[in-house]
Amino acid sequence: MTPLALNGNVADMSWEKSLNDVQKRHHIRLWRQPGDWHGQEIWVGAATRDISFAYLRKGQNFTHQIETNVDLEREKVASDLLFTTCVSSLDRVERPDVPHFAKNGTGDPMTTDTRMVVMELNDCQTPRQIVEVGPRLPEHGNAWQRFARREVLITRNDALRNNYAWRGFEVGRWITNYVNQRRRANAANTFTE
Repeated sequence: MTPLALNGNVADMSWEKSLNDVQKRHHIRLWRQPGDWHGQEIWVGAATRDISFAYLRKGQNFTHQIETNVDLEREKVASDLLFTTCVSSLDRVERPDVPHFAKNGTGDPMTTDTRMVVMELNDCQTPRQIVEVGPRLPEHGNAWQRFARREVLITRNDALRNNYAWRGFEVGRWITNYVNQRRRANAANTFTE
């Protein structure tokens, strides 16, 4: 995990949850804040989710790409803590001075509704820890085959669909199809008259 700083201070705690896949992980970093609130410690956290590998970035080696909508990870952390029954109260606070769009240190775009979750935790003596899940879906191929297939799909998607040339081609194709449909409709109307 890359160490990140808040107001010049490296996180007091950093946690990572793997998803049995080196490309996808959840990250949370926590900073202890000075002072207290009604006798309780104050902590500030930041969470992101790695969704893929990122290749060929200018000035960057092999890195991870994070989920663009960072609010999804905020809500996941809040929901996970609510599930454990360790939260006494939870609210969302508006932050009007925070921009809705930004880029992280590797240049990935980030979007947010600018809200922050504020929680009061209880002593959490008996947290709920597991939920029953259904049967596991079958996996096709061995680990190397699944890894290779996933990398091919991600690379193809990045090379073909996540670039301006492809988007320009798609727009041109849509316009051409629309114009052709209008011509055919006009021609059909001309023959019926």
